[in-house]
Amino acid sequence: MEKKSLKLPITLLVLGACWSIVYIIPFIQYIWYDPFQQFMNATNTQMGLLITIYGFGNVFGAPIGGWIADRFNYKYIYVGSVLLNGIFTLIFVMYPTYFMAVLMWIGFAIASLLMNYPTHIKMIRDLTTDENQGKIFGMNETCIGIFNIVFNAVMMVFYMKFMEGVAGLKAAMISIAVLSFVLTGIAMIVLDNPKEKIAAERAKKAAEAKVKKENKCGC
Repeated sequence: MEKKSLKLPITLLVLGACWSIVYIIPFIQYIWYDPFQQFMNATNTQMGLLITIYGFGNVFGAPIGGWIADRFNYKYIYVGSVLLNGIFTLIFVMYPTYFMAVLMWIGFAIASLLMNYPTHIKMIRDLTTDENQGKIFGMNETCIGIFNIVFNAVMMVFYMKFMEGVAGLKAAMISIAVLSFVLTGIAMIVLDNPKEKIAAERAKKAAEAKVKKENKCGC
């Protein structure tokens, strides 16, 4: 009972951390606009275009991601989204050109909006019964808020430690990449495999049906 009681909050914290981290880099210009612009040597128009590219990912990616989440093992899709977030962040730090930024922002749109968003909603939905959906989604938002604060604080520490500017920005983004890799391992361990859960539910229903049948016939 103790393990079961701890499983839910731990799962919620991991999901909240994963949700929070995949959206940090795509929106990093809202935190450090000038250093980010200097990092890529980009114009204001080019900066705006990155957000537009990411927005198209929301329009077209989320519906496709929802279809995929309903038909495949969404745990691996979800964990993969966090892993890709770390990989794309490192690639962008190593090759900070505007062309590479466009490619990586398309990648971030796939990782966060196509892979992470639909599967996250599905996993939160499956954590509890229909009667408690409001509570579970409220707790989910709390966990996301907690890790928004934590991750932004971590980034700020590295940003200040490396003398701000472009060097500080690179250090902050590398910290997010490292945390993404750490979270990938944690999520792989903590999150339930939906196939195992479905198999367990089917076995439970079959056992209940068997008991019901035996009681009915008096066997």
